[in-house]
Amino acid sequence: MKKLFYTLLKFILLTFLIYAAIFIKMYILRYQGHPLICYTSKYLLWKGGDTYQKFQEFTPEKKYDIFILGSSLAYRGYDPRIFKSADYSAFNLGTSNQSVKNSYILLKNYISSENCRLLIFDINIEAFQTDGFESTADLTQNLKDDKVAFDAAWHQYDIRTLNMLSLRLFQKFEGPFFFDSSYVSNGFLETFDSLSAMSKSKRKALLSIDRLDSEIDETQLCYFEKLLDYCKLHKLPVVLVCHPCRKDYTAELHLKFMKKVLPLIRKYKVELLDYSLQHPLNSAHHFYDLYHLNQAGVEIFDDRLIGEMKKRKLLPNTNCQH
Repeated sequence: MKKLFYTLLKFILLTFLIYAAIFIKMYILRYQGHPLICYTSKYLLWKGGDTYQKFQEFTPEKKYDIFILGSSLAYRGYDPRIFKSADYSAFNLGTSNQSVKNSYILLKNYISSENCRLLIFDINIEAFQTDGFESTADLTQNLKDDKVAFDAAWHQYDIRTLNMLSLRLFQKFEGPFFFDSSYVSNGFLETFDSLSAMSKSKRKALLSIDRLDSEIDETQLCYFEKLLDYCKLHKLPVVLVCHPCRKDYTAELHLKFMKKVLPLIRKYKVELLDYSLQHPLNSAHHFYDLYHLNQAGVEIFDDRLIGEMKKRKLLPNTNCQH
């Protein structure tokens, strides 16, 4: 039995050494200035881009009136500059394809009633459909804090996150490989394109890969409850917002989504502002693709959101110190 144990231990050690040697070699070798290892799998991402820029700028110790969480609909839909013009400081912690699970991980690691007076959480059906793998790959490489990056990888429950963490270890000693020119500040990205300028063939191609008819992931639903429970436990006010959708988005899809999330929303008695189908935005002129608002759309949406939140007294009191 003892001999078997040592044989197994040697095998594991040898396997690890071979893995490490191959990984190091593939990282050192470069193609067009980037580590060759990143070309072997789509989930092994170069360090850099808007998520990197966001978390380099973000300081958890700094206090804000409002934090925003969610997927790309969030970081492209809620402009902190517009909130600032209404006398509210805001930071947008939305990231690409952010799953509800990863929203929760960012929340519990970075946000509390000590540094935030109100959380706006953008909820949409895609964030509840994803397995979160794309989001985890992005966060693992670009979060500033090693502990939070490990937390995101660990909760993905996927052996491939070992490769992500190994890549993070090597990229830690290098600067970012690229920047996103549309990144503005406080976590927001600005876009001026519109669907009206998109060719019919490109628009048709985008529609062909629309994934909105897939099923809700029950894991994401569980983390939604964890997120609401965290806010309740830490006395952190939260407002849920459904981002505006294009006019040809079907009501049936939205009703399917609402049927899943409303029981939890009612259980925790949180406010929901639903703009998915009720908004004045023009699909051709206020969206730059099938899902995301351009800057013209953002300005209309954010002004309307702030106005309604003021009317319903959901925003923190600007006369009070944090």
